[in-house]
Amino acid sequence: YEEFQINYSSGLDRTSIELPDNFNSDYIKSIGFLSNANNNYNINITEISKLFFLDEDYNIINIPINFSAFQLNNNEPNKWLTINENLLDIDCLGITNGAAECDECNICDGNDIDLDSCGICFGNNLDLDCNNICFGGSILDECGICNGDNSSCSGCTDANANNYDISAIFYDGSCNYSDNLFLVPDEYLTIQSAIYFSSNGDSILVGEGVYNENINFLEKSITVKSLYNNNTPVSNFVINGVDSISTVTINNSFNNTNFMGFTISNGYGTGVSFEDFISLAADTNALDSLLNQVIRGGGISVINSNPYIKDVHVTNNVSRNFGAGIALINSDAIIESSNISNNTVLEGDALGGGGIAVNGGSPNLIDLNISNNFVGQNIYQLNGGGGILCAFSSEGNSLTLNIENSIISNNTANIGAGIGALSGDIRLNRTLISNNTGDYGSAISMGEPLGLAVSEINMNIINSTIVNNNGLMTIGLINTAYLNMLNTIIWDNEGSFEITNMPNNDQLNTNIAYSLSQNELNGEGNILVNPLFIDSDNYSLQDNSPCIDTGISFFEFDEDNIIDIAQNSFFGNSPDIGKYEFIPNLNSNNTDKNMIVDFFPNPFNPSININYTLSEQSNVMINAYNINGQLIDEIANNIYQPGKYSLIWNATDFSSGTYFVKLTIDKTSIIKKIVLIK
Repeated sequence: YEEFQINYSSGLDRTSIELPDNFNSDYIKSIGFLSNANNNYNINITEISKLFFLDEDYNIINIPINFSAFQLNNNEPNKWLTINENLLDIDCLGITNGAAECDECNICDGNDIDLDSCGICFGNNLDLDCNNICFGGSILDECGICNGDNSSCSGCTDANANNYDISAIFYDGSCNYSDNLFLVPDEYLTIQSAIYFSSNGDSILVGEGVYNENINFLEKSITVKSLYNNNTPVSNFVINGVDSISTVTINNSFNNTNFMGFTISNGYGTGVSFEDFISLAADTNALDSLLNQVIRGGGISVINSNPYIKDVHVTNNVSRNFGAGIALINSDAIIESSNISNNTVLEGDALGGGGIAVNGGSPNLIDLNISNNFVGQNIYQLNGGGGILCAFSSEGNSLTLNIENSIISNNTANIGAGIGALSGDIRLNRTLISNNTGDYGSAISMGEPLGLAVSEINMNIINSTIVNNNGLMTIGLINTAYLNMLNTIIWDNEGSFEITNMPNNDQLNTNIAYSLSQNELNGEGNILVNPLFIDSDNYSLQDNSPCIDTGISFFEFDEDNIIDIAQNSFFGNSPDIGKYEFIPNLNSNNTDKNMIVDFFPNPFNPSININYTLSEQSNVMINAYNINGQLIDEIANNIYQPGKYSLIWNATDFSSGTYFVKLTIDKTSIIKKIVLIK
């Protein structure tokens, strides 16, 4: 009976088993007692009180058995008791004096045809390897070769390559090309396929379109650049993530890695639960592993790399923990002329960095607009860095951050709505922090109030404007935070405190000089007066502002922290206070008989002619400045003879915007506003 080939469990508690259909006790040959213990044991079976079954009418039918006591032990683990002698010699087919027997697979008269070459019933030789060895380790490669390495069907699989092999299945890196340019979508339908075939030093040029994909630089030092230009903005080149990972990942890519001219959206930054992060953060090695291997940003993740990222718009991305827009991990990235807006670190496990999160490394952020980013809550309300979060310094790679000529506005986080810092050395120059919302540092937090993440934090704020932020305190510091501020405006921020201690802290380490505030500041050269902005939305200075020429170009906070502002980076005798340098005589046509000047065309793209006439030998100096009054190009500096001159300034390398040209002939100067429209 096949039904008897299974194990019936329940041990001592089981007193019966279910009978198969058409059961006949005459066919029972024996009943066995089997043990499988592996230690020294003795089991004494002294009595079987009754052996019976119930017929279809539930009548008791006794089965006679000749029994004598026996013992099971290590030496005799099994005992079979005969029930019926097979006196009629009935075989497995039920035939008297038949010859049929059950084979090794318990198939009656099966002749072992279901036994495979490895002795496995019904095994179908699945345990034979490709060398016909039972349970061997040899396998077929993808080319069908036993123990092969796929080389027999590998080669150049790129149809755009010079040496394309139509028979190749696997790419072996052997493709060669007539140039180092990979064109998307003309040659490759996706950006990622172009990256796959590229090598270090190659350039991938991307045409207009929406590319629904997530891209990974695959540890290559390459350039990925859209064909954006004066008439085709980056909004026409969209990379829209489709998987629950960063839209763009740059990992272990070093010199000559460039990413330029895209709109990045719909990315998701992976992470861990807030509780898991807090439990691991105290262990330096565990934290470093977590940041390098698990946690990612939403729009762009940069890990152990130093790319140059320019002219990107990172928008509408989310993350679980850090960096909804961009996450920088142990990286020395340069990010320039970009817009990071409307990104969200999700509620629940949020840590910070709605716009950008920095963990280790020495990145430079230049000419950025970081706005309308949001950091959700966590159970301790330790959500910080609505615009930028300077988080953790990994072992051997301390965090340093330089922010230059940027705007951080309308961001939201409970701690450090504009900038939240938990560690590192941070420098801000010519930066506007405005209209951010968060209680514990609506503009800047240096640390957090509960002391869960305590490191030394150093921050220099030079020639910046902090205005119209909303929260309990504008700038909050923990005991191990050190703030130096020079030539900076703090004005019209909503809240009870302007610069103060975080809760649970009692030290205020600040050194503030030549700055303007609504509340009295201790320090050299500080003033308490209305800065006279142009209006409530334009923080440039009126021509009668008390900030003009009130700053200082050289100042020593201490022997290791000396500020020296170059003369050509400001107008007048001294720097102005605030981000925006006042530029006089914008519409002046003051010339003397030795100056006849014309700028044409204006607006221009990308070149402008500067025409002037000299009536006598003169020393001519022509410089171009950006909207902040910073020198960006020296156009001319020479002695010219009398006559008419025409110089061309080519602004191809500069972005659209307002610029100023200062023309000095001997001791007379004229400043002209010019507009570059690309």
